[in-house]
Amino acid sequence: MFLFCLLLHLLVINPAQSAEADIEDDKELEVSTFSGSHCLKDEYDYSSELRRDGVWEAMLNQVWADFINTVNREKELYGVNIEPLQLSPLLGEKVELSRTLLGYQVNLTFWDMWVQGMSGLVLQDVQFKRDESLSIVRTHAILTTPELELDGFYKMEGEGGGAWSWVGASTISSQGAQKFSISMKNVRIVCELHIDLVEACSDKDNAVITRISFPLQYENVHFNFQNIGSILGTVVDVLGRIVIENQKNALVTLITEGIARESPGLLCGSRYSNYPKEPQLNELHPDQDWNTIINRQGGLLYRDRLAERTVEKVFKESILSHLTNNTSPLRQALDPLPLFPLEFDLRKRVFRANVAVCNVYLHNIKKIKDFNIILLRDRSLQYSALRVTATLPLSWMTGEYKMKKGVFLSIFPVKAGGDFNIDFKQNVVRMIVVLRNTTQGLVLEHFSVDSEWRETTFSFDGVLQGLGELADMMMNELGVGEIIVKKQKSWVMDEIKEYTRGMAECVMWRPSLGLELCMRQFWIEQGWSYPWTYPTCS
Repeated sequence: MFLFCLLLHLLVINPAQSAEADIEDDKELEVSTFSGSHCLKDEYDYSSELRRDGVWEAMLNQVWADFINTVNREKELYGVNIEPLQLSPLLGEKVELSRTLLGYQVNLTFWDMWVQGMSGLVLQDVQFKRDESLSIVRTHAILTTPELELDGFYKMEGEGGGAWSWVGASTISSQGAQKFSISMKNVRIVCELHIDLVEACSDKDNAVITRISFPLQYENVHFNFQNIGSILGTVVDVLGRIVIENQKNALVTLITEGIARESPGLLCGSRYSNYPKEPQLNELHPDQDWNTIINRQGGLLYRDRLAERTVEKVFKESILSHLTNNTSPLRQALDPLPLFPLEFDLRKRVFRANVAVCNVYLHNIKKIKDFNIILLRDRSLQYSALRVTATLPLSWMTGEYKMKKGVFLSIFPVKAGGDFNIDFKQNVVRMIVVLRNTTQGLVLEHFSVDSEWRETTFSFDGVLQGLGELADMMMNELGVGEIIVKKQKSWVMDEIKEYTRGMAECVMWRPSLGLELCMRQFWIEQGWSYPWTYPTCS
């Protein structure tokens, strides 16, 4: 669920030109928007077999509630004004439609459109359902609002044919730009998402989004198109519904294009088919720590292959793509990764000094590989155990150091400082997270992050002037490199735990703040002062 939400944030921070999803011709993705419109029917009907997923439903409910509460309170989201909501930045400056109505070929242009009433949304229901084999997801959120109003400007020109010319109405026109409004009362919006583990794209276990839709219901609706003319005035409700349908289809297209840009594999365009599957039991793992943790649960545990494959796609197609893109905000934030400055006392039999380490960075995170995820669920879907590992074949740490109050053989004063580089080989990072849904809500039962590496090499520049090549040897003999690595590893692991916990809280509990602002607030709540200040080596 964490990476599902991270994908949403990537859609927000990388508004590059979208590549269109290859789904329209084959109609593999359901994009219907009106109740009663044609929908793809699954090859197998799982409706009688679906069960509520307590863990994911609790997280999803919190995400939706946070968004709705923020919109109602702040009237904005991610710095975008929501009440009223201007559609042009989302859907383009102009919307052009061509329809045949009452024998006329009508060309319509709409612009400067606004939606009012978004701040009155109420979250009525959230459901997240799974089948027994954990191979499908059926989820929806139901939103209600007393009133929604869409207004803006339109221009209409129409050409008639046949009998229309006999009555002198061969053409019709709005006579230039005119105002229009569409007002809906007691609106009910259903946001639906279906994900299936299917046989598609040369892969039997392929996670694919099979439906995105926004069924809309309302008690009554009023259409007002100024100067529409007496002829089209008789079917103004049809015209208004065309406008609503077009706008919602445009919203679905916007979402699918964003997904296609970030993780196109989730919108596999080739023909696919569902197939009956059996639940996949967990098997004994070489990681004994992991086995000990999940054995505490007792009973049978099952692999959630749909979630695993979805996260793997997001990581390979989106996260890695951002890490290899120099202009991506994610790459700029993580590679190089700024580490915490250190200060420690070095005490050896013949040498002692106070060592300050500053401007420390970890490099080459973009080369992360061997991403592996295991997600286990119990039969009741109230328990979730996640194990994630990844490898950095080669990374390095750079920084500056300065020795203060150094003394050699208790007699000779020593001053030293300069740059250092520490290489790491085969760095393996592991994270384990266990969640349980209880009557008191979602509980984090276990959270751990650790890493290990096979080899390290150290090099120091500008140290102990006059010793030449002996400087590196002496620094290594004194163990300064090992101390820096040990202290940085301890700090990094603690920080990764805190940082990951903060990201989980932000993405799954407070996503409406946006990741940067939410993480800033998280650290302030931990006692840090903003703007941040760090020690220096001066």
